[in-house]
Amino acid sequence: MNKKRFGKAFLCLLVCLFCLNKMVQGQIIIWTFYNTATSTGTTGSEAQLSATTVDANIETPVLTRGAGAVTGSGSARGFTGRFQITPTYYDAILNDSYYEIKVAPKNGKYVSLTTLNATLRPTSGSANTYRWVFSLDGTNFIELGPAAVTITGTDTNGYPQATIDLSSHIYLQNIPSGTTITFRMYAWGGTVASGSFGFGKSNTSGSNSITIGGAVTDYPMVAGWAFGSLASGAIATPLNANYNNPGIQVTSIDRGLGLAAGSLSRGYASTAKNANATKAAAIANNAYYEIRVNPKLGFEANLNAIDFRFRSLSIGPRNYRWMYSKDNGATFNELGTTDGVFLLSDGEGEVSPLIDFSTNTDFKNLHNTSTIIFRLYLWGNTSTATVFGFGRDVTLATEPTFKVHGTVIGEVLPVDLSYFKANRQGSTVKLSWETASEKNNSHFDVIRFEQAKPKQVVGTISAKGNGLAAQQYGFTDFNPPAATTYYQLNQIDLDGKFKLYTPMHVKAIAAASELKVSVNKEGYVKVLVQSDVDKAASLSIVDVTGNKLIAKQIILVKGANIIQLDEKLNAGLYIAELQSVNSERLSVKFIY
Repeated sequence: MNKKRFGKAFLCLLVCLFCLNKMVQGQIIIWTFYNTATSTGTTGSEAQLSATTVDANIETPVLTRGAGAVTGSGSARGFTGRFQITPTYYDAILNDSYYEIKVAPKNGKYVSLTTLNATLRPTSGSANTYRWVFSLDGTNFIELGPAAVTITGTDTNGYPQATIDLSSHIYLQNIPSGTTITFRMYAWGGTVASGSFGFGKSNTSGSNSITIGGAVTDYPMVAGWAFGSLASGAIATPLNANYNNPGIQVTSIDRGLGLAAGSLSRGYASTAKNANATKAAAIANNAYYEIRVNPKLGFEANLNAIDFRFRSLSIGPRNYRWMYSKDNGATFNELGTTDGVFLLSDGEGEVSPLIDFSTNTDFKNLHNTSTIIFRLYLWGNTSTATVFGFGRDVTLATEPTFKVHGTVIGEVLPVDLSYFKANRQGSTVKLSWETASEKNNSHFDVIRFEQAKPKQVVGTISAKGNGLAAQQYGFTDFNPPAATTYYQLNQIDLDGKFKLYTPMHVKAIAAASELKVSVNKEGYVKVLVQSDVDKAASLSIVDVTGNKLIAKQIILVKGANIIQLDEKLNAGLYIAELQSVNSERLSVKFIY
């Protein structure tokens, strides 16, 4: 998918804010390096390893290494590599010192990720500091977590690392099929080339070394409930969603006064206080479940559908109707054209038809002042003792079985960087970058640094505009170091918030050629070029107004080259320019 188009489309799904009610779904991707059949497992030096457990709606991820993390002697029941001796994070990036995992939902599915866990094992002198990053295009990476982590010990069984929260990150929610999430774990800090750093160990059955938590759905999801882990027992209080879009207030299921809490494992259950024979009776007796959807300040929601699994037996409710209110419960409107009927055939619950309201304008452009109240009215029960409710998950499933679908747009959009490039061009370095969208962006600082030297801001570029239109930017560094140099963008909002993007590097250049000019007593110009290699070049003489007076194509040999020009000039100030085929450009002023 085109990166620019994806950036625009995807920003229309979510905006990253920390959400108190996080998505706590199950592990949808697992690597364990223990072999139950043989009580052994991996050698640790395999070229790559597929995940051992994968959600059926996700393409099987593969664990691989970057070029800077070659296989070594391995480690039983693990996956290791020998990392290049790189002292800093930026060295690790430059040398491709990483492990990599790619996650892609299957056709027609959406994946939302919540957690990342890993057990890591360094040996003495190996790389021992790491940082996770991710990308949606395989090129531009975003850092995860607040800082790099250093492991100080060398326990052969490895160290379980702190969980990395993915649930509140904008780019890791509702990822559509056709998009691949690339995770990389860069590692550095080693002092010996023979040391190994990697994942594991998995010493027992069920000992997982890498897990990624989340959920897969058929549509973008605003809120979702998974009931698979709920134990038997009446839940009298409202039940918060397991997944809550970061731009939506915490969403929960509650009951009307006509329902009482009922006990049912793997479900949010109730009993009816009255035998409600008709819809009118259910409405009059407040026999309903209720949820409220309210965007946070600064967000806009568009709701599309409700998808739910419900359990009701023969003496329980037989009929239902979803209704909604936009005026805080003063009036309610029916959803759909007919009342629903439960099959009453499955004690594990049945998947009810999707409630699609995607064309209803009442659910479009909802803001913080707009609260939608959904109610599921239930009637037709002949008993006040039978238990019914949302659920049950047929297995201990982690995918939500009660979902509100839709999208959320942040009114304050972040800056979405499509690309950032840095290239040497002669004696300068040209930088270019593009944003797919931006709002409240003040400016970019261009930061330059070399190995073991402090960073410095070498330029500031003002923002061009707000909205979803792509904006291109450029900057030229006219005095770059000859050594390998890093360039990094720091984007600053109008409110002072900032974001540092992954640095780009330009390689060191060979010793620059030397250019000198003299005029002999006969009035001819002599040019001395000290060249580092054999190469073709063009030599020009221009006046101070930029007019090119002399132009010659020359062949330089390594070492000293003397070129005498046959043309004579008028008295004045001139510039000699040398342009070589490798884009190196030198110039020097001289007086004739």
